[in-house]
Amino acid sequence: MHQGSARLSSQLYKENVVANYTAIFTIFGKIVRKPKLRGNMWYIKSSAQVISRYLIKIFDFPIGNKAQQISIPTILRNTNDKRILEKINRETLWYLRFIFAKELLNFDGYITYSGGIPQIGFGSISKKILKDLTKIMKHFNIKFHVYLYDNNKNNRILITSKDSIKTIYELNVFRGEKRKYLRLLLKIKKKLNSGAPSKLKSTPEGG
Repeated sequence: MHQGSARLSSQLYKENVVANYTAIFTIFGKIVRKPKLRGNMWYIKSSAQVISRYLIKIFDFPIGNKAQQISIPTILRNTNDKRILEKINRETLWYLRFIFAKELLNFDGYITYSGGIPQIGFGSISKKILKDLTKIMKHFNIKFHVYLYDNNKNNRILITSKDSIKTIYELNVFRGEKRKYLRLLLKIKKKLNSGAPSKLKSTPEGG
């Protein structure tokens, strides 16, 4: 990884940590310390047990080895979950699912540019979360191709369709540096389609 790519990766990580800090602060107040940089790693710290309890009780966060168990929280699967204090309609439920999927892509999704084609992807050894993410995004006219393997190591979903990529941009799925990079790719793709020469100098983006 060269220096420019390392700075980009650090910035992406910082954006995600800050978003995490903001969410915790909004829900629980001053129970978490502000993001700090240690070496190349941004982190937040809290000794409050309410965060882990919230993740486990509300979002079914698995205890122990989580990698293969991760899936959409039960609370987002139907409108009748008893943990939802106010009655919500299916449209609101789909919006909440979209926010969940959006943050998955922001934290662990990646954007690349290969063979003149922008690509957006997400990898996980959990087949459940890949299927859940694909189903949610399909509801919003974003179509992922699903690639599942017996060893689970290379499981991923991928978008190469310009319509789906454009929809991701229009729905503000990505924020910060990832959004800037996607906007750059869409501009380059438009120039290539018009026959104008264009060179991509930015590094592929993930994080």
